[in-house]
Amino acid sequence: MPTKKTIGAEKAADSISECLSVCAENKRQVAEARGQPVQPPLLMAAYNCSSADDFFLEILKKIRSSELEAVLLLLPFSAA
Repeated sequence: MPTKKTIGAEKAADSISECLSVCAENKRQVAEARGQPVQPPLLMAAYNCSSADDFFLEILKKIRSSELEAVLLLLPFSAA
């Protein structure tokens, strides 16, 4: 069943896309630090998250369940 694009769904898709890029960057920094403490990115700190996984779950919690399917369909395949 086709879904209708809404402004809320587009904003949520942008939020997930941004979250994925922040998480990837954070995981790269942690891998390069080799056990050294790494300061989380500002966006993760704003959500009071210490790990990339917690941050991703926080972003997903902010999306309304009624829009989740449309949001996931709006994400580009390169985001996966």
